[in-house]
Amino acid sequence: MNGRRPLLVSNDADLIDDVLRLAAANGVEVHLATDVEGARSRWQLAPLVIVGADAAAQVAAARMAR
Repeated sequence: MNGRRPLLVSNDADLIDDVLRLAAANGVEVHLATDVEGARSRWQLAPLVIVGADAAAQVAAARMAR
């Protein structure tokens, strides 16, 4: 992935735990953002973005370009 990491946007503790556990099991490091502002700087460069249901409306409202 050329040093780029997947991005997880969520504040859901269960989802965060699951994604980080699965990523670690596969040797992948994930950037975690608990809100849109935290995700904004990594949004366009992330090779994969996972948005939790808890953050979906906030992310959609931000209209960040991919």
